[in-house]
Amino acid sequence: MQIAGFVDLDNLDVEAAVYVRKYAVGVFKCNLKESCKININVVLAKGTVELYLKNKHEVWLLAKLSLPFGKSFSVDKKVFNLPQDGALAGGTIDGTVTSSGVPVAAASPASPYTS
Repeated sequence: MQIAGFVDLDNLDVEAAVYVRKYAVGVFKCNLKESCKININVVLAKGTVELYLKNKHEVWLLAKLSLPFGKSFSVDKKVFNLPQDGALAGGTIDGTVTSSGVPVAAASPASPYTS
């Protein structure tokens, strides 16, 4: 599983796509201050994926998916920290996060996500 998108640092809005085996299976358009949870119900996977804040600056991923042929996948991991104390105010965090919880992300002022 992979999530690719961005977080707006001014208001914590998230726009991100969820991929299973390189196929888009869902899209987040939400705010980290509120619920960022999507239900997935496609041939490749069924379940839920959620992004949430912990300790006011940690972004966590909670995924519970059933995969074909009886396999299941569950993860609850911190994926990255949001900048604190106004660092990069007015910018975004762009990037990709894998199911291992390892972020491949770069912070940049006011740069939209491009695929």
